[in-house]
Amino acid sequence: MFGVLFSTSAWCRVLMVGAHLLLALSLWLATRGCDPSNVTSTTAAYMHLWKLFYAEYALIPFFGR
Repeated sequence: MFGVLFSTSAWCRVLMVGAHLLLALSLWLATRGCDPSNVTSTTAAYMHLWKLFYAEYALIPFFGR
């Protein structure tokens, strides 16, 4: 799970940590204004979460060893 932190490539560590910080910021910004009682707002936040899930697949090639 934390194998990327111990990778021999410094650029890989920087890329992965930076990308995950951006994805976490994106999640925070998308859900900050979410109103749980509003179905449209909740659906939009949920769909954004799925977009982030698929964005993780784009980062897989950078998990260098």
